[in-house]
Amino acid sequence: MFKVLKFKSLREMQEFFVGDDSDKTEVYQQLVSAIEHGNKTNQSIVNFAEVIGEDGEDQYVFEMNREDWSDTLESALEYFESVEEYEMCKMVTELMSEI
Repeated sequence: MFKVLKFKSLREMQEFFVGDDSDKTEVYQQLVSAIEHGNKTNQSIVNFAEVIGEDGEDQYVFEMNREDWSDTLESALEYFESVEEYEMCKMVTELMSEI
């Protein structure tokens, strides 16, 4: 089930996606999941992360346009091949053929 990632600060989100301890597998899985959800629901833009300030006032939504999906999936496929996650490779390849 697809779920938009929620963070309390931009720093927390940045650490998740590109920090020294980032889990690239989880990052790519999130992006693939967002694209899969967008494709199934026929969306042209998908949200994949939100930052909501601790006071609840500030909110930033990070989204991806359909025209960027193919490049993102290609990057995900390269990553999953490099870590030998072949089930994810199959899923990404199938999703690429649907877009």
